[in-house]
Amino acid sequence: AQTVRVVTAEHPVMRWEGGLPDRELFKGNHWFVLEPHGPKACRLEHYEHFTGKHAGRILDAHGETIRTNFERFDLA
Repeated sequence: AQTVRVVTAEHPVMRWEGGLPDRELFKGNHWFVLEPHGPKACRLEHYEHFTGKHAGRILDAHGETIRTNFERFDLA
């Protein structure tokens, strides 16, 4: 199982990281930005940045699946 760690959660940004146990090999930095969007709604913007020695190889092999999963997550 992957370990995910919340790095900061101060409005309007929540930033978290995940990846392989050895973050030097592969790490994903993710952050959400919440912005007001009308009187009873907000807009969620989701960003990610991948780094590490194996990031290129992992993203070449699994990048489309990773993107699809995050898009499904965002829609939910």
